[in-house]
Parts: sequence; structure tokens; C-alpha cells
Amino acid sequence: MAAFVIQIFFGKRLPRQGDWVSVGAITITLILSIAMFVAMLLGNDPAFKQEASFTWLDMGSFSIQLGFLVDNITVIMLLVVALISTCTHIFSLKYLEGDIRYSRYFAYLGLFTFSMNGIVLA
Repeated sequence: MAAFVIQIFFGKRLPRQGDWVSVGAITITLILSIAMFVAMLLGNDPAFKQEASFTWLDMGSFSIQLGFLVDNITVIMLLVVALISTCTHIFSLKYLEGDIRYSRYFAYLGLFTFSMNGIVLA
């Protein structure tokens, strides 16, 4: 999400229109996903599950909870999303070179990747 904000507001002013911000962010995501995957394999715990939730909105008797769940399937899906997104980002560097909306494309691609990771973690 931070890459999207940086890219959308400062992308045109950054060197190479800031494509390195989005590619760097997704590469870090891929590295963290690989680390989680390796930890999952070494842990060999089929019952592994981590949950976190908090109240996002509370209005009397109405409240909305926001929660995240990480289990073995989540770790695998995070790796898949990160790997495909990293490949897409790297491919787009050359494919979209010279495009008028080059910076905006990488901003929205980063936002899309952030959203996909959010869906996987929900």
C-alpha cells in the first residue's frame, strides 16, 4: 500500500518514474513469502494457525471486525500471488517502457497486488 501511495503522488518525479518502488516492494513481499514458506516446511505442523482481529468500527450494538488468518494454505497462496506478481512487475518494466501512464500503471498494479494479498489473508 505504501508503494501505491508513493507511486501515485511522487511517481512522475522519481527516477525512472518510480517503477523501482513497486518492483522493490513486490520483491520484498516475495522474499518474505519464501521465508514463510520455508519456515512452514521446516516446522512441519499441519495444525499451524495464527489469527489476529480487531474492531474496525464500533457504533453501539453494531460493530465491524477486521481479521487476518495465516495457516499453511495461506502461506502457499501468499507465495503464489507474490511470485506471479513479481514476474508481472518485472515483465512490465520493458513491455510498458515509454508509455504515457507508465507510473500510474505501476501504482495500480501495486494496489492490485496489495488487494490480492488482503484477500488471501482475510
